[in-house]
Amino acid sequence: MPTRWYHLKRKNQTLIWCLGSVLGSVFVCGLLLACFDLFTKEDLIGTALPMDQEDGKERATKKALVPETKAEEGSLFTSMHLWKAVEGRPAYGGQLFTHLLNVALKEKPDFKVFTSECTFKKPASTQQTITYQIVKDIPIGTSLADVFIEGYQPNKDGDPELVVYGKTSMARGSQRQHEEPVSLAAEDHLSEYFPRGLPDKEKMAQMLRPEEYVEKRFGTKGMTEERKTIYQKVVEADLRFLDLEGSKWKRCISFTRHPTSATNPSTSATKAKYIFLSFCSDAFLLETATMAVNEDITSKTLNILSVTHSVRFVDVDAFEMDQVFFFSITVHAVNNNTAYCTGNIIQNDRIIAYVSQNGVIRKKKL
Repeated sequence: MPTRWYHLKRKNQTLIWCLGSVLGSVFVCGLLLACFDLFTKEDLIGTALPMDQEDGKERATKKALVPETKAEEGSLFTSMHLWKAVEGRPAYGGQLFTHLLNVALKEKPDFKVFTSECTFKKPASTQQTITYQIVKDIPIGTSLADVFIEGYQPNKDGDPELVVYGKTSMARGSQRQHEEPVSLAAEDHLSEYFPRGLPDKEKMAQMLRPEEYVEKRFGTKGMTEERKTIYQKVVEADLRFLDLEGSKWKRCISFTRHPTSATNPSTSATKAKYIFLSFCSDAFLLETATMAVNEDITSKTLNILSVTHSVRFVDVDAFEMDQVFFFSITVHAVNNNTAYCTGNIIQNDRIIAYVSQNGVIRKKKL
């Protein structure tokens, strides 16, 4: 397999604002609002994650970023702009998961993803890039394939160390259609939270904005700077929250993508959907387990780390990126300091993807 190198990088966001003939005071107010909008969104993680091919003369250097025994195995990709939600936290797991999926899609652009899964072997630093390598590309029959990918980051001695690995199962997009002897539509009407048949926008209207949710959970002084960062910048979407009445182990979160979110012009619409959904799929999932004891990702007493993460894409073609969608989360078990959580990504009462995650929750060493 020929070796290729790419950069995963964030596409800069630009706000273009045109004003007609307006009074000076209105112009000043509008300008302040525009500056505020830029300020609150400038550090958003880019979910477009475009990749540029590296110049061939840099390839010898890139080989040093993976173990010597693996240097010739397969395509290499390098991450950029790793992000953490809270100071002292490792890189956001949803970003690493999306990198793995994006690498697989870059390698097989004519394929669609039906399942992607990964294991976070150790916390990844945001101060070092991650080099991803395709270590196996296994065809399954004539239309399916499993792509195995590993991610390496330099350790304190500068040697490459495995931090994340995963498998993406794919199907050729133009595969021949077969008659379906059995068919079952994947639906979820969120009837635990809302009256059946309620339109998505009306569901969202019944949910709490982040500041309302935080006040309900943590009191009037609960919206710390750390929480502002998480709710405003963790994903390029406006969020709303709703706990399930009578259960401390379930909640629903709505996402409405920012209209100014960066998109890569060379990225197909379907690939952009995979990337955006993957990025959102890790947001607030494991944290739901700690909310049962009124703690969250900013906790000073608990250490919360994802171990495995997987997404089964059900109906990506039906997903509309610029429309509200919901993430219905359930914590199934927490024992031996390990939590198992699942979530359904839902839009228009149709399941777009199933998500599952295992993670550890431990007391911090003070």
